[in-house]
Amino acid sequence: MMANLRSCALPASVLIPLALGAPKPTSIPGEGGLFIALPVAQAPAKEPPREWIDPDTGHRVVRLSDEPGSQSLYFHQNAYTPDGAKLIVTTPTGLSTINLKTRAIERVVEGRVNVIMTGRKTGQAYYVRMGTVYAVDLDTKVSREVARLPPGGSIATVNADETLLAGTITEGTVPGASAAQGRDNYPGKGSMMERRLAARLPMQMLVLDVKTAETSEVFWLAGYELATGRRTWYHLERSEWSVHFNQSPDGTLFAGDGGGPSSVAAPGNGQWIYLFRPQLVPDRTDHGLPNSQELIQPGVLEAEKLVNLARHDYRLEPNVTFTPDRRWIVFRSNMFGPTHVFAVEVNRR
Repeated sequence: MMANLRSCALPASVLIPLALGAPKPTSIPGEGGLFIALPVAQAPAKEPPREWIDPDTGHRVVRLSDEPGSQSLYFHQNAYTPDGAKLIVTTPTGLSTINLKTRAIERVVEGRVNVIMTGRKTGQAYYVRMGTVYAVDLDTKVSREVARLPPGGSIATVNADETLLAGTITEGTVPGASAAQGRDNYPGKGSMMERRLAARLPMQMLVLDVKTAETSEVFWLAGYELATGRRTWYHLERSEWSVHFNQSPDGTLFAGDGGGPSSVAAPGNGQWIYLFRPQLVPDRTDHGLPNSQELIQPGVLEAEKLVNLARHDYRLEPNVTFTPDRRWIVFRSNMFGPTHVFAVEVNRR
């Protein structure tokens, strides 16, 4: 046995003498006994200072957060309340506010969430949890459900008066996606972005009404030229959407047969036979980009109502076609009861 024991500072691993005859450990033989290497717990990380003067610049720096792992928001996300009094930050345990005058910290949401931003009108903080958008009152800490997102949907921003949310819908997933995604940077992020572009995953713009939780989508009539690969997208209003579209023989006009009360065009009045005149948006680069031929050519459709189908039952779809001379649009309808074939003249008399 060792006669004298004295306290001493220990390194990260130390050699402790064991009595001879004790159960045999994984050991190192030494004079006077057996020695075993044991790890010693490292000292806890030193807490960063609350404030200091940067020795290189002479400017004062303060630490606002308490919990390690706390983060301020990304540069494009509004993090401040309208009165400028509070800042929202994410923490490993939820969402918190920091009073910029007193530096008091309050947790307003428990658990990790995907924060969107602070509303510029109400000062509520918008966030997403498990596919649902919420808004939390930073004073009462009460959250309310705003809307549930469609599959593949994400929200990136809130408009100035907090009536609309905007984001995207992505169809499919990125091959080899990392579980670390969601951080600003992580190993393999560059290659992930390359795979994301190479996968050519279809995406849609998503606009969501905060009051009704209804989603608004941008409507396009798209075309692809087989010989050249040229792509053209014509924008049209939702109320002008049709069950079917058709093109005139010379490709200069389009026609649509509208939609009934339960169609995509509802609740707008879309029960019409439409004539559409396409207008291309000029290329402001004058085709100067090296890949200009690969880009989508945008345009708009100028709509004209030709026949009122308010009395038509859309369980029978009108199915418009142009006559070969482009002077008439033929369709079928039950607007008078029995189904008949009709034609409407393209040019007004």
